[in-house]
Parts: sequence; structure tokens; C-alpha cells
Amino acid sequence: MATIKKYFKKYSGGKEGQMSGLAIVFLGIGILSLIACVIFSGFVTKTSSYSEWGANGLSPFWFALGLGCLIQGIFLFIVIGAGAEIIRLLKKQNGLNFGGKISEASPVYNFQCSECKKEIKKVLIPEEIGDSLPKECPHCRVKFAIDTEDNL
Repeated sequence: MATIKKYFKKYSGGKEGQMSGLAIVFLGIGILSLIACVIFSGFVTKTSSYSEWGANGLSPFWFALGLGCLIQGIFLFIVIGAGAEIIRLLKKQNGLNFGGKISEASPVYNFQCSECKKEIKKVLIPEEIGDSLPKECPHCRVKFAIDTEDNL
């Protein structure tokens, strides 16, 4: 007969979780404000009797206002997200439980020829999907011994 076992999944909540949620809300408000201002811009120029504004169908003022709201939303998303990240790092440093995930950097690999020491760029082969390394160095024309990226 099977039994139900309790296991740990993750911690949730805390001020850092609320700050991450608030950051997403500000980003959403910025995107919605841009959309609303563009729609309102077209409406205002169609009903306006002043001919210099919106000769192409959009009012530059409302479009700029919407773009400003979007930039402000992106800025607040980054700043509040960074604040939540700082709280997570401080809690981790002090051995406290924290909600959410601490961001990590991913490695970036470059390749170089062992003979001429020049960088080897990946090339796109039309028959295959994705990038692959060339079979020989484009600079010194030396054939490579390893032909698969898995061995690198």
C-alpha cells in the first residue's frame, strides 16, 4: 500500500517575493500604458481639428508619453528586482530562508586554434539546425583533430 510522503520543494513569500511581484506589476503597467497611449493617440488625432498634430495618424505627444511610461516600467522592474535580489543574498549570507531564486551568470565559451591562437567563430551550416565549428582553421588552414563540440 502506498503512503503520502512530505518533501521540501522551495520557500516562498517574504518581502523579496513581494518585491519581485511588484516589479512585474510595474513592467505590466508600463507596457499597458504604452498600448493605451498609442490607441488614445490615434483617437485624439482623428477627432482633433488642429491639423499639425498627428498628420500621419498618431499624436507625437501621446506616443512619447506612452514610451516614457514603458521606459519607467522597465527601469522600476530592474531596480525593484535588484532590491529583491539584494534581500535574497543578505538572507542567504545570514543563513535565513528566502523565497525566489538568486540569479546566476552562465558561462560563455570562445574557441581558438591551437596553432595560430586566433579565435574560431561558429558557422551556420544550412543542412543542420544550429551552429557548428568548422573542420579547419579559417586563418592557418590546419585541420582540427576533434570534429564534435561534445569533446571540447
